[in-house]
Amino acid sequence: MQEVRLTDSRWQENVQRDSAWMCSLTTRQMLHSFRTTAGVFSAYEGGYDGFEKMGGWESLDCDLRGHAIGHLMTAFAYAYATTGHDIYRLKGDSLVQGIRECQRMIGTGYVSAFPEGLIDRNIQGKSVWAPWYTLHKVMAGLRAQAELCGSDTAEAIIRDFTTWAVNKVKDVPDRARMLRNEFGGIAEPIPELRPYFYDAAKLDPLYAGNFDMGTLHCNTFLPKVLVEAKKGETHNEEMAKRFFHEMTEHHCYASGSLSDKEHFFRPEDMHKHLSGYTGESCCTYNMLRLARELYIRHPEDPTYMDYYERALVNHILGQQDPETGMTHYFLPMLTGAYKLYSTPMNSFWCCVGTGFENPMRFTESIYWHNDKPQSVNRKSTDTLFVNLFIPSTLNWEEKGLVLRQETDFPRGNRSTLIIEQTPKEKITILVRIPSWTSKKAGYKAYTRRWKAGDRITINLPMKVHEEYTPDSSCVAYLYGPILLAGRLGHVENPFSDPTKHNDYYTYDFQVPDSIKSVAAPAQLLPADRFAEFTTPEGIKVSPLYDIHHERYVVYWHTNQNNK
Repeated sequence: MQEVRLTDSRWQENVQRDSAWMCSLTTRQMLHSFRTTAGVFSAYEGGYDGFEKMGGWESLDCDLRGHAIGHLMTAFAYAYATTGHDIYRLKGDSLVQGIRECQRMIGTGYVSAFPEGLIDRNIQGKSVWAPWYTLHKVMAGLRAQAELCGSDTAEAIIRDFTTWAVNKVKDVPDRARMLRNEFGGIAEPIPELRPYFYDAAKLDPLYAGNFDMGTLHCNTFLPKVLVEAKKGETHNEEMAKRFFHEMTEHHCYASGSLSDKEHFFRPEDMHKHLSGYTGESCCTYNMLRLARELYIRHPEDPTYMDYYERALVNHILGQQDPETGMTHYFLPMLTGAYKLYSTPMNSFWCCVGTGFENPMRFTESIYWHNDKPQSVNRKSTDTLFVNLFIPSTLNWEEKGLVLRQETDFPRGNRSTLIIEQTPKEKITILVRIPSWTSKKAGYKAYTRRWKAGDRITINLPMKVHEEYTPDSSCVAYLYGPILLAGRLGHVENPFSDPTKHNDYYTYDFQVPDSIKSVAAPAQLLPADRFAEFTTPEGIKVSPLYDIHHERYVVYWHTNQNNK
């Protein structure tokens, strides 16, 4: 990531808005719950100095407090890696140093924004909201700080916490009861915990080939599979591959998102689950990570980057409100609904946490390299994979290659790669050909001794195609990889109300009767802008990622029972 930089584009604008929000949060605000839990002296009289504490899921009365701080540490680390700006390193390090102070104050190796009693409740099988899940986010943030910012202090925190955690769980008499509570991917940043956090009740059926997910909680599952995939053994990888294909081929909406009210449902009942609470953003975040993990081992399989691109463009790029930088929890598929956004200081949902990370990860899969011959490149030259069409520059310092990618994608169907510095040796550039083009999916190889000024221009033909729900009663339209939606009217205030308890989950979209069901048009008529259309009835149709503060329709009714 340190060798890739975004250039002017919608992608970079998202990063800038995300950065402004992240950097507006002070170290004092972010560490308040950690310091209060640890008993660190603050020297402040509470309530008198105008100190605005973080609210929502980061409130002191929320069991999940601290999770967003973990995501912020990860986001600051990725932001530093992808920009090189010291502000991100300094912000992240201020959190690391503060957490280390709290860990030393507690003195056992444990550290968190909540007391250890919540872990005890979890082990005893009592009601508690996901303490290991939260600790996963904190430890993952510290791991990112160690790996991307070189923080020895972060490494020390993880080391001492690991010793505490192993001692805490190694003799738990009823581990299955402990694992009934959501624990995220705690064994990912701390591999020493893998033996204690293998959920046999959920994972054994997957290894046996049973992928009937029933109505299980979707995002509880995904981190478990991701941990298995990262183990690197053949049987782990095969299970993860089958799970991924089951998700993308049967459970995903046309946007690449998953779940209704955070849960799986029978794929054949998708038409019954086009609600205002579909597509939890954390699920898409984790599916992208799983796709990336599988792509590492199988770059010749086009399905991983095809999914990655679809979910990144249609869900993640459009998760952020361009006016305010706020993020949505769900991506509604309900006709007449709209994206409901967070607030700056009183939400901090799980999808706000992953939402901090998402823009800072834009650069991590545009380019890949491999110095060894692959099945997609049997030549012995060094290989550069160009996977995503995002305006950016690559400085592959080891090879002396500087490359710039110019593209308007997804607002255009052409990308140009420009060699700006002559590399030291012959390099094969493999340009991804997506499955949504009229060409054979895979990679097109360009091998030569490149020199400054050389160009590769890629044309990516797009056309409108349809994707039906399994019962064919509803249809979605895509233009190439871009999910289209009909615009159904402006919304004045599409923001969560922090005075109402978790209103994103019970929010009434008050859909007018006149637009509760919109019939599929006879055709989509091209408008005057790329990827813009109209219907014969006069409905404007645009990329879903570009629709904000508006009601929309993604799945149009066909009035057909089968197709």
